[in-house]
Amino acid sequence: MHLSTQFWKLVNTVPVVLLLSSPVLADYKWPSPQIDALERLLYEGTEFSGFPIATLATNCVERAADSPSPIAAEWLRLAYHDMATFNITAGTGGIDSSIYFELDRDENVGAGMVNSMNDFFNTPNKYISRSDVIGMGAAWGVAGCGGPVIPYRGGRVDATTAGRPGVPQPQEDLATHTQDFALQGFTPTEMISLVACGHTIGGVRKSDFPTVVTEGEPGVDTDPNGVLIINMFDTTQHYDPNVVTEYLNNSTQNPLIVTDDVSRRSDLRIFSSDGNVTMNSIADPASFANTCQSLLTRMIHTVPTGVQLTDAVQLNPFKIRVAQITVINGQVVLRVMVRLPQPQSGPNPFQITKNVTIFWCDRYGVNANCAGNHTNSASAQIVTFIGIQSPIADALDTHFSTFEFRAPLTNASASSFWFEVTDSTVPGTVVQNNGGGGYVIEQDTLIYSPDLSTTSQVGDTVNYNIVAGVLGNIEPTSAQLNIFDRQPINNTFPISLPLFSTANFTQDTTIASVGGYVFYSTTITINSQGATVDFDFVVNGKDLKLDFIAPVEILVNHI
Repeated sequence: MHLSTQFWKLVNTVPVVLLLSSPVLADYKWPSPQIDALERLLYEGTEFSGFPIATLATNCVERAADSPSPIAAEWLRLAYHDMATFNITAGTGGIDSSIYFELDRDENVGAGMVNSMNDFFNTPNKYISRSDVIGMGAAWGVAGCGGPVIPYRGGRVDATTAGRPGVPQPQEDLATHTQDFALQGFTPTEMISLVACGHTIGGVRKSDFPTVVTEGEPGVDTDPNGVLIINMFDTTQHYDPNVVTEYLNNSTQNPLIVTDDVSRRSDLRIFSSDGNVTMNSIADPASFANTCQSLLTRMIHTVPTGVQLTDAVQLNPFKIRVAQITVINGQVVLRVMVRLPQPQSGPNPFQITKNVTIFWCDRYGVNANCAGNHTNSASAQIVTFIGIQSPIADALDTHFSTFEFRAPLTNASASSFWFEVTDSTVPGTVVQNNGGGGYVIEQDTLIYSPDLSTTSQVGDTVNYNIVAGVLGNIEPTSAQLNIFDRQPINNTFPISLPLFSTANFTQDTTIASVGGYVFYSTTITINSQGATVDFDFVVNGKDLKLDFIAPVEILVNHI
């Protein structure tokens, strides 16, 4: 149900002062499930379970005390090795997660590959592919080490088999390297820059390349303190041009330049291939950052022909994180959570100065759709500062606060909602109305109740009892739960294909009716915390759906 044009003309007469410097998302309308999911993960960096996956790259942190290479370097390497299967002539390969089927190749040697895959085990979901996460991990890693923000687009499609071999190896000659990069779509000049952009963080493990890194006892991969022997590419673990400047001033420690095994001095052959013209051109920080931003943007968006990527995912300055009619504590409520960004810098970075009020229209009765300009309103019951965000949000000087509403509903229910936002530091009021049409609630006949849903555990298996409500005493002719899980079973590689399964709801007479809703439940198990479910009911001849529900959020109470 949509509001009248006259009503929105009235609402839009409220004086407006722009509170945020974030770009307006001119083409965005809520809901947009894929964009909503991508934006939340890209900037908040948190999985459904509440685990802040992106923070593993924050501050270029090392994986462990005995493994001094940054996690970010492993994520960046994973992305390049996945992309390296691209064939520009055939339009095949690219970042498509085929790397998960290619770990048996010498070109993909290294514990960092499996480490990264394990990092991302629970991150993909219905709207974010495994290959989307690989590209996002590279962007997080670069930003987490102080590098440029890489514009990010989603929509990659996961491969189901291995791609062609294509990763350059240290022992190969310059002609082979040049040919490999050309097939990936890069010129000789771009090859030089891209290698430098990839080798400004991280290093080479002795366990992976024992003829390149020869320190310590033969066959022993750790030093006397038990720390893995890794020769770093330069003297800083920061995304900077030191890998370039140290090469140019002959102080480099880059093992692929100075190794005693001359046949494996691949960086030396590549960097010097044009007489150092390119290396000199990217030696200053601004040139290095701009060049790497451009090349890495191309790299993470190299996909097979026919794959349609989204536009660049921008930070949403007013994000609807949750919007549902549901049952909480025995009462039908309109539950909405919105997220607002605020600067990390400034005199009071942790002070929430904004106030958000929700307004909504009745769905039924004489005031349906705000007839006669009748509206309902409520203030946020729960205001929370989110203290964790992705390295990309950090680079944009942004962290977040959320405002949650749990507005009791009468039999009139709700058809749409909108907001007014004020800021104690800025005069005026901002109306947030989804570009003018309000945030529309398409139906209230079928609802999901996380509050009534439960979990139980037997050994390592968690069972999720999912509860749906149907309005009125009308038995559904079909009540199905569709389960989608991208994750490998038992964390094995090569990976299994995505799991599609179904379960049927039955009426749950142990739950008393609330507000005219009769409840149905089903119990499922899932392989991973990234699994999602969709409700698919037929009630009174109407096909009703609820999309993209994460069962794990019942367990962790994190939405």
